[in-house]
Amino acid sequence: PVFPESLIAPALLRFDPHSAGSDRLRPAMPLLSATRTRYPVPRGALAGFVGVQHLFGSTHTLVHALTGGLVDPSRVFLLGKPYSTSLAATVRMRAAGYRVHRGSAQLEEEGDFHSQSDRCILEMLAAIRRVLLRLEESASRARYLLIDDGGRAIAALHRPEFAGLLPRFTCVEQTRKGVRELEGTDLRVPVINVAESRAKLDYESPIIARSVLEHLDRILCQGGLHGGKGSVVVIGFGSI
Repeated sequence: PVFPESLIAPALLRFDPHSAGSDRLRPAMPLLSATRTRYPVPRGALAGFVGVQHLFGSTHTLVHALTGGLVDPSRVFLLGKPYSTSLAATVRMRAAGYRVHRGSAQLEEEGDFHSQSDRCILEMLAAIRRVLLRLEESASRARYLLIDDGGRAIAALHRPEFAGLLPRFTCVEQTRKGVRELEGTDLRVPVINVAESRAKLDYESPIIARSVLEHLDRILCQGGLHGGKGSVVVIGFGSI
């Protein structure tokens, strides 16, 4: 669905991750709540959820909004990025019954980040395949929703050993890098490109930038760099 301006703008104006009393391990997200109410997930449409992305408290909010009351928590598979995973949020999500891969918070000493991530992705997909086989759900029309950050999980899904999973997946790619990674892939699953959506480029990026600046300002002030003293070089990557 196309999100109307009347829904997006007011909700974003109300969003304050630093508000007093907010639950940082599963913060309120008014836009997500409004969207969930307006566009409910039909019962029986969702078999499970796979997320390969940064794991924060807001991730828990997202997963709960999409799967709460509709999907058994044991069918939620999450893989974070070791350099950004919130350990406290991970503990909370595991307590909720989600399967959070051990590679989310631990970077191996040998090998590179992408190699480790790819191994973890293959382990998750193999686990999902075992779940489907054990429950004899091959004839079910319910799908797994895969939200990817970088395109590597969607690409792995197209490996020959996971051919049986393809009819059971619908995917979302969140980054331009991931979209470009998938340009040479003969896609056999629906993939929604949210990386270049107006909601992400026009609304999300400025919010993230504002948050980064607020945190940076606090860090610099704590370090004695305030009042116009010193110079800062900003190196950017992307629209943020």
